[in-house]
Amino acid sequence: MSIEPANPQEHVSASERVLERIGQSILTGELLPGTRLTETDLAQRFGVSRAPLREALLRLEERQLIERVPFSGMRVAPLGPRTIDELYEIREVLEGLACRRAATIITPEQMDQLRAILSERASVLRESRGTDVRQQPTIHDFHKMIAAISGNRALERLLNGEIWNYLRAQYRRFARSPERVDVGHGEHMRIVEALEAGDGDLAELLMRRHVVASRRELTAARARAEREGKP
Repeated sequence: MSIEPANPQEHVSASERVLERIGQSILTGELLPGTRLTETDLAQRFGVSRAPLREALLRLEERQLIERVPFSGMRVAPLGPRTIDELYEIREVLEGLACRRAATIITPEQMDQLRAILSERASVLRESRGTDVRQQPTIHDFHKMIAAISGNRALERLLNGEIWNYLRAQYRRFARSPERVDVGHGEHMRIVEALEAGDGDLAELLMRRHVVASRRELTAARARAEREGKP
């Protein structure tokens, strides 16, 4: 365990570091919902002293990543259907806006990059045919690039932060149907065509429909897992 830093700035940095590391462990699914947490275990696991750890835990609680349970201590907060729906609702609006903005300013070079991402994705889908969908990489780069092209830095930070990480953790836990993965790829292709045409209205509409379809598929996958008694 590390020694308590004498410099206040070092203390702040230690708190920020452990906040990031525990948060990522939760968002990536390394620490699953419901996992019991203790200060002793976390301090040893992340190599940090108690004071910055406690600050980090308070901030994680504010962000609703962990929760305190009477007589049971702390645990990773469950990510229920309502939270998933709310995150998708936010994502639908923000990604639609990103597409609308990107359609008006996208360059030929950026179009080539988007097409290259989708071409690589098509290759991955062909090579992984028949494997567990949960093990396939998500198409984060495609969505991330559109957010960057939009030119709105605040929008980009929101989309590439906790919203996407929360949902990506769900994709790794629940198996979507292979059919949905293929359909999603086709939806991405149509979004690119709308961006290339400079049609912001259509690009936004197609992205919002894509996000809604993804939400429905994930909801169905979670329901199947619950019926089958899978974690």
